Amino acid sequence: MPQKLKIILGVLILAAAFLVVRVGSSFYRSAKTAALISQIVTTPAPEENFLTKDSDGDGLSDRDEIIYGTDPYNKDSDGDGYLDGEEVVTGYDPLDPNSNSRAGNKSTGSSNITQRAANLTLASIIGDNGQIDKSLITDDRLNGIVNSTLQQAALSFYILPISDSDIKVIDDNSPTAVQKYLNSLTPIIEQNIISPNITLNSAVSLGTNGLSKDYPESYTRLYNSLKALEVPSSWKEIHKSGLTLFLQLSDAFNALTEIDKDPVRASYAIVQVQNSFLRLRILFDQVTALAKSQKINTQDTILETINSLNAVSGK
Repeated sequence: MPQKLKIILGVLILAAAFLVVRVGSSFYRSAKTAALISQIVTTPAPEENFLTKDSDGDGLSDRDEIIYGTDPYNKDSDGDGYLDGEEVVTGYDPLDPNSNSRAGNKSTGSSNITQRAANLTLASIIGDNGQIDKSLITDDRLNGIVNSTLQQAALSFYILPISDSDIKVIDDNSPTAVQKYLNSLTPIIEQNIISPNITLNSAVSLGTNGLSKDYPESYTRLYNSLKALEVPSSWKEIHKSGLTLFLQLSDAFNALTEIDKDPVRASYAIVQVQNSFLRLRILFDQVTALAKSQKINTQDTILETINSLNAVSGK
């Protein structure tokens, strides 16, 4: 699958490069940005090393400004009081005023991956003199762009680790407390994972046609419902792993609903969904093993639901 995805992304990026060259402004958010890019690509004086200079003194070269989609003539593109270069180096988003050290919100790479790939492609095929140089379009360079795009896509689905303070952990690990916890999980899992409209088979095999917001919203509801439960401390790690997976599934399905806005990220979302379901099955096996080790009665608990889920998914 990764090799197939590389081919898909390679084709998308090549198409992006072609369209950028032919219809430049279509890959930029506004006419203002398009005009700025047009100024950069204009043929400079022979002695100028045009794209390697930093026109606005923000720590990003004009070529990097193209890659990040920032304004090469504005030190602070998002107006949050921080230089574009400072935000890039420290892991914040120079295009998001809510992503900076003052706000405390790190960039997760969730900006438009297709836009970023197009910008990176454009910056890679323009020489330092501002002219498009066909000799720069090599297999190694294309592979580098594809790998960079894959890394960016993967980063966009990263979920910050869930801490103990994010859930309601209790010290009671008695069979009664664990039984109550597992019984509370049953209706939540049944409603949001193995209901007639949301099954593993249909979710994994579903294409983008007809995909509705029901899928991401279902996993968001599942996350919120599970987060509200009291969790015996012996189950907290499994519980946190489940919460992370459901957030990732919600994000991945949401990306699939927005394929027209960001087709590259949507392509990677398919891999993310498949990997998340594989990890979910492993997690369910861990649930079964832990419950049995604690001699928990499986009747009318999540374990019976897991058996139904495995039957649905063909395990």
